[in-house]
Amino acid sequence: MNRINWGRVVLGGMLAAAVLIVFATASTVLIAGRQGLRTSMHTLQPSTRGGLAPLFFILAFLFWVS
Repeated sequence: MNRINWGRVVLGGMLAAAVLIVFATASTVLIAGRQGLRTSMHTLQPSTRGGLAPLFFILAFLFWVS
């Protein structure tokens, strides 16, 4: 147990994130219904302008690191 297998750490984190997204979506559909899911996805839809995409990725990375 001297070394950390970073590949497994990253893959495990990605798998955990995917599972959480699936459960969050399923709970939203069960609680708010399909129309509530459409409304929430439309509200949270990121901007389609290309200028904000790098800022989004930088902030997401900083949030992930902290």
